[in-house]
Amino acid sequence: MEKANKLVRKAVPGQHVLFGFPEEKEPFAWEDTVMRWKGGGGTPEAPVFLSFGAPEGDQMVRPPGDSLEDPPCLTLTGVGLETEDGRPNPKGPAFAVLREGGVAHLRVTGPVVHRAGENGGVFKVAEDAQLFDLGFRQLHASRAAG
Repeated sequence: MEKANKLVRKAVPGQHVLFGFPEEKEPFAWEDTVMRWKGGGGTPEAPVFLSFGAPEGDQMVRPPGDSLEDPPCLTLTGVGLETEDGRPNPKGPAFAVLREGGVAHLRVTGPVVHRAGENGGVFKVAEDAQLFDLGFRQLHASRAAG
């Protein structure tokens, strides 16, 4: 995932960044924040696209379907499912943090997530971030407290 993190940091307007997790590697488990987006993005005419899904063909990913019935491609691990009193545990890191400066003109497709940290969030917005024109679609989360 370090390679993917570098691609995200260097993304230029109009670029498509694909995150494909082979079926034998699904669900992809994370215990700490994997992606840190530090400023940048696209333009109104050429946004940056982030797509999560299963690899399909050469340099393509099959995006998630329209429900949680698709197998999750991301799963939060290393954090207890429940608190001591039996309530869902919303603690743990977000998969991605948008931070430092402006993040603009970004389109995210997917992922399907089982268990999300940061009080139910997959993507966390840091206090120092300025966001403009973000779009999310086909993002599904199960067991996400919030």
